[in-house]
Amino acid sequence: MRHDLFTVSVREDGSTATLGCQGEIDLSTVSILDAALAEQRRPGQSIVIDLSGVEFMDSTGIKLLIEADALSRQDGHTVTFTNPSPAVSRVLEITGVRDHLPFID
Repeated sequence: MRHDLFTVSVREDGSTATLGCQGEIDLSTVSILDAALAEQRRPGQSIVIDLSGVEFMDSTGIKLLIEADALSRQDGHTVTFTNPSPAVSRVLEITGVRDHLPFID
């Protein structure tokens, strides 16, 4: 899925889908990541969201990460996050969100 400022690539390996995010997650692009997540949500599925290529994230991106985590607990799939870029890591730390989301190395 693509937008001028944001793209999501999907790599599937068995029951794990890795969503590679590139660019900016904000009000104009968050729907792209939301749609990619919706395509992968199914019981038993493991979804890894790779944030290494995200240069900027606003509050709509943070909200989506929180909602993705909450939905995973309700719907029987798992969502984890990995490799936040320095900019995203800083936003997640300042807001206190990082400590409440499942990050993996």
